[in-house]
Amino acid sequence: MNGAGRVKGNGTALDNGKRRWIINEIRTWDTRAKWFVERFGEYGACELYAIHPRLLREMTVDAIESHLDMDLFREQEDIESVERQKMADLQERFLAEAKAILGNV
Repeated sequence: MNGAGRVKGNGTALDNGKRRWIINEIRTWDTRAKWFVERFGEYGACELYAIHPRLLREMTVDAIESHLDMDLFREQEDIESVERQKMADLQERFLAEAKAILGNV
C-alpha cells in the first residue's frame, strides 16, 4: 500500500506525509502470508477499518490524481458537461416535435 510512493511503511506505522497511524503485523499464521509478503512486502498491509473513512477517501483520491493530468481531466469534464447539456436540449426538442406531430397520445 504505497499509493504511488505517497504512503511509506515505517516499522509499525504508515505515514502519508500528512498523518501517521499504526498498522497491524502480517498474520504469519495465515496460509497466504508468505505469498502476500513476497508480493507486497512486510509493511504492505493495514486494516482498512482502522483508517477513518474520510482519510481513506483522501488517500484514494490522492493516489488516483497523482496519475492524472488534472488540468486535462477538468477540461474533459467541462467538455462532457457541455455535451450532456446539448443532449438534454436535443431530447427536449425531439419530445416537443413528437408531441406536436402526434399530439397527446
